[in-house]
Amino acid sequence: TRLTGISDELEYLPRLQPLRRNLLNMVAGYYRELVATPGGNPPMKLELAASLLRLGDVLTLQGQHQEAIDTWQQAISICSGVSKAELSDSALKENVRRILAEATARQAAVLVTLQQRDRADELLNTLARQLTSQVRDAEQADGAEPDQWPIRVLAGVRFQQALSAIDDGRLDDAMRFLTQSELRYRSLEDSGAEVDKARLGLATTLSTMCRACQSMGDSEAARRHIEQAIKLQEELATRHPDVPIYLDGLATSFIELANLYRVNGEPAEDAYRGALAAYDALVQA
Repeated sequence: TRLTGISDELEYLPRLQPLRRNLLNMVAGYYRELVATPGGNPPMKLELAASLLRLGDVLTLQGQHQEAIDTWQQAISICSGVSKAELSDSALKENVRRILAEATARQAAVLVTLQQRDRADELLNTLARQLTSQVRDAEQADGAEPDQWPIRVLAGVRFQQALSAIDDGRLDDAMRFLTQSELRYRSLEDSGAEVDKARLGLATTLSTMCRACQSMGDSEAARRHIEQAIKLQEELATRHPDVPIYLDGLATSFIELANLYRVNGEPAEDAYRGALAAYDALVQA
């Protein structure tokens, strides 16, 4: 996990691209060796499935999208092959559900990127129904605090549904999905679970809402969303100045704000200065 994170950071340093490719190849080789190790008992099967999730992530970073989709399908097949008797263990059952959901969500996200919208929408719609039901049941249940992973995955699914709708020109549907994604990320933020990841997802959702509102001619809502995104990204960049993705998101949001100002005939210099400051910090990170 740490190695793939380092590779993400190297993406922003063009001169280090050969190092990034070598690092990804090394990580991919590690995961291939790991998943080649046979395992018979359920915990070992799930370790194998989890390794396949990571391998698919690495392949995506390398641009090998179809191989990544096939790798995640292997993880799905392993989890689907766990017997009902083995699923009597509640912790094991929950882990199977999580890996199945995350693998399917990853497949759908790549299909959205590849603009294979029909297949992506089919996966996203099915997964959204399953996760919505699971989250609702957990919210209504008494007793222990529910797991947060279904909320996190559902927030991402709603976001991907929005991207697919935007590509298809269905802006009203996109805003509906984005609003649902926003609510889920705010719920995660309030719960204190993976707060930084929740805020990053929330900021990305808000900046996408800005672009959708601009396309719909609602400049006031667009400004409100991008200003909220910038506030979140500034907090993240201040807390983690060595994490490039936060600075890159902040710079992009300032550019969005500047474009919004220009469309409305307002001065955009301050927004451009904010973008330049973020890019300067990104180069120095």
